[in-house]
Amino acid sequence: VWKAGLNWQVNPSFRIRGAKGTSYRAPALYELFLGNQSGFAQQIAIDPCIDWGESSNENIRANCAADGIPADFIGGNVSATVITRGGADVLEPETSEATTAGFVFTPTFVNASVAIDYFEIEVEDQIARLSGGAILGGCYGAPAYPNAFCDLFNRVPADAPNNALGVDTVQRPYVNVNLQTTQGIDATVRYDRDFSFGSLVFESNATWVFEDIQRLFDPSLASGFESNDLNTTIGRPKMVANGRLAFTSGDLTYTWGTN
Repeated sequence: VWKAGLNWQVNPSFRIRGAKGTSYRAPALYELFLGNQSGFAQQIAIDPCIDWGESSNENIRANCAADGIPADFIGGNVSATVITRGGADVLEPETSEATTAGFVFTPTFVNASVAIDYFEIEVEDQIARLSGGAILGGCYGAPAYPNAFCDLFNRVPADAPNNALGVDTVQRPYVNVNLQTTQGIDATVRYDRDFSFGSLVFESNATWVFEDIQRLFDPSLASGFESNDLNTTIGRPKMVANGRLAFTSGDLTYTWGTN
């Protein structure tokens, strides 16, 4: 594990900075040796094939049909058993590499500062657990079916007298996420000024993400997805920012903010 950095004040207004380093985390005892734990999940909470005939997702419609599930399937009548266990003899340590480079501009003619930094972070073998919903969603929601998600659960046979085609068990062991990487730009701006009648402060932070890749399984195992770049998907925005403008006069502060 190492880290190297550079911080150079080129002149009173301009500073260049950058860093590159690695990190390492061995699996915790809990993650390695957790004994089998059984929990239960409602079928409707984890099974995307319930009433798939009404779904607008073409992958779910095609894949549930390919699995022999009726379009009007109402779900199993017994809760699915979710088994969580440790990953002894399977888990690898997490490792990562991070690179940042940027500059800070603080002009002498105004009380302000602007900082812009590029970042690139790559994490290999992150230790994690998948939820039951994520496992079944990955199986049936992917363009390619079957895939590696489908190996983590099983259904009751269609001719069973009870709970036919219901999700029987879901395996949730601790696993290594094969690869995660992201890159983008962080920007920070701050301006403040004092007046005879009060003081004004404006500050803002923003992040633009160029890529947000998550490859769950080893490349030799089909994940089912054509692209691993999650950038712009729900919960993974391409750009986030917040700003705050505050004016203080005497004992009162007026603040306006946005996200």
